[in-house]
Amino acid sequence: MKKISAVIAAASVGLIAQAQLVDDFNSAGLSEYTQSVVLAQSAGSAIAFSDSTGTLSVSRASGTDAQQVLLLRGDYTLGVGQSLRVDALSPVVGSYTDFGIVVSALVDPPDAVWTSGTADVRQNYINVYLKHSTGAIGYVGFNGTANVGASSGVFPPSFGAVTGLFINRLALDSFDVGYTTASGDTVLKSFTGMNTAIGTAIGFYADVRAVTSYSDLDNLSIAAVPEPSTLALCGMSFLGLVAVMRRKK
Repeated sequence: MKKISAVIAAASVGLIAQAQLVDDFNSAGLSEYTQSVVLAQSAGSAIAFSDSTGTLSVSRASGTDAQQVLLLRGDYTLGVGQSLRVDALSPVVGSYTDFGIVVSALVDPPDAVWTSGTADVRQNYINVYLKHSTGAIGYVGFNGTANVGASSGVFPPSFGAVTGLFINRLALDSFDVGYTTASGDTVLKSFTGMNTAIGTAIGFYADVRAVTSYSDLDNLSIAAVPEPSTLALCGMSFLGLVAVMRRKK
């Protein structure tokens, strides 16, 4: 049995080793990232990101209008069969802030000076985020400029028990989004038939409509999407080995 346990442990280590840490926010500065406004409804103060706390924080100094931004990097990409993940550090219910991860094309069009109406266009991205105002998990998918799936809040068993967020890329045009607790992953939405112009760049999404600051995202990483068939095969093999060992006894 000890030999069997060692084999299973080695296989588990192999799966974990596939994870690649992108950023632990322990090195000051966010120069690897490009910030792009995707929605602005007034000339209120901009959303700001910082890693001075050793985690990624988002804040806003003034304004309650809609301001939505992406913070992207293109030196890492999310390929088919990969999962974008981030740790959530004991999120709490509070001011209006949506804060999470996103997959998009790395584009940063010049942001027009706001005069009236809504500046900039939301298009070709998928996100999943902590919704601090209500203690829920939200997500949005844009296929081109068409909103093809959005939830302003799916309530987990406990907001404070959420330990992470993920976006799985199952195909060039297919994604799963969800959250993680101590019990494992929960898929909230599957997006299929998405425009491949959605791109492969990774990063963060924020919508802040209050004077506030949150620092509860850390350890952005890319890992392999676990394949249920592979996991099931490992389990069956384990049971088979146990049966063989018992017969030999």
